[in-house]
Amino acid sequence: SQTYCDEIKGTCAEAGVDCVLIEGDAGRLKNIEGLLAQVTRALGPARLHLVVHALADASAGLLFHPEGRAQLHPKQVLKTFEIMSHSFLWWGQGLMGAGVMGEGSSIWGLPNCMDILTARGFGVIGPSKAALVGYIHFMASEFGRHGVRVNGIRFGATPTPAFQRMPNYKEALRTAEQVNPMGRHTRAEDVGDFLALMADPRAAWINGAVVDLDGGEVRNIGDAMFGLDL
Repeated sequence: SQTYCDEIKGTCAEAGVDCVLIEGDAGRLKNIEGLLAQVTRALGPARLHLVVHALADASAGLLFHPEGRAQLHPKQVLKTFEIMSHSFLWWGQGLMGAGVMGEGSSIWGLPNCMDILTARGFGVIGPSKAALVGYIHFMASEFGRHGVRVNGIRFGATPTPAFQRMPNYKEALRTAEQVNPMGRHTRAEDVGDFLALMADPRAAWINGAVVDLDGGEVRNIGDAMFGLDL
């Protein structure tokens, strides 16, 4: 929205940095070439230091239902994988091919715990995140030879716009707060702070990693099932 764009510009202005907003559907292969051209024009001779792939548009639903109409359609499966995982590779390839990334640059993907856990209705979202993790590992191996690092952040339940599209997101957030040993859910600021740390040259040896940034949430899921009040 225009309000959100204005907020971003205002935040950047306060920090004393330039802000160039390029609008478009960045998750679709057919759009990437045109958007990439806008990125390279905006950069000029400069290079990208850090790229965060934060695209989300997924379909929730069942993989099987006796009434076929109630299960996920192949188009929903393909769309979810295209945006949630494949676009990470396509943007990486495009940015590398355009020569706007090089020694010291890094790309970050945003998988989540659904690549290692299961939950009813997440039968396509989880595998798409698992594919994203696979891309992170293989891209780290190949891109690293050109000085570009590729990593991922598996952050906890965070009330992002995508998270809030879930019908039971408030209950899910409360559960996350209850099981998290830190006593709260993950905030967008936690992710931003971590990425700021990773932009420091002292983090230059981190490549091919998927970091759990959740305060211990995923490691404490057992409390929701077996936790004792001791």
